[in-house]
Amino acid sequence: MTPSIRTTLLCALGALLALPSWARSPPLTALWQDTWVSTRPAAVPDMPDAGPEAPAAVIFSNFGRPPDGFAPEGWTIMGRGSDLGLYQAFATQFTPRSAATVGDILIGVGIISGLNAVKVSLNADDGGSPGTALAEVRLNDLEDYLWCCKPRRTGIQGIALTAGRPYWVVVRPLTLVSTTKAAWAWSGRYKLGRTAMNHGSYWAPETNYQGSLKVLAQ
Repeated sequence: MTPSIRTTLLCALGALLALPSWARSPPLTALWQDTWVSTRPAAVPDMPDAGPEAPAAVIFSNFGRPPDGFAPEGWTIMGRGSDLGLYQAFATQFTPRSAATVGDILIGVGIISGLNAVKVSLNADDGGSPGTALAEVRLNDLEDYLWCCKPRRTGIQGIALTAGRPYWVVVRPLTLVSTTKAAWAWSGRYKLGRTAMNHGSYWAPETNYQGSLKVLAQ
């Protein structure tokens, strides 16, 4: 499918669902309410690859290299109190190749409107979906998503990871009815992998664009 045909189809779908022009179904999902946002055609500023850490300290990363550390599109993170009236949380899976202890987790997340805060958690795997939260933090004062984003350190650390076992990083609103509307930017590589979406009741795993994520070791 050519870019012009793809663009035309996405615009028609957005009009049919009476959603804003930036809130459309992502191309790899069948759930219309799974929304994503885009800052195109705004220029994406050069983003430094996060951190001076040595490559050996990286447990997992889907970050792109500058100037494409993050894509100008991202998954919408929102509560039912936002202007779309929907709840949406998103999770990205990663699997460490060797045993390690988490030193920090970095993501590319920005605010669009509403309460400027989200929750980020590191979760165990439960049969292919996010399971028990091993650590959880609240991130306040997110950057404006229009120019998303510098890598945001979550401060999650001290969690021992087992080699070959999948884990999840989850980004969600603080509550089901939060007014937050934020976005978790996709990797600049447009990395495909295991992801999961939650609209308030259960996790729906699939293969899709991953949220930008770097997991560092201690």
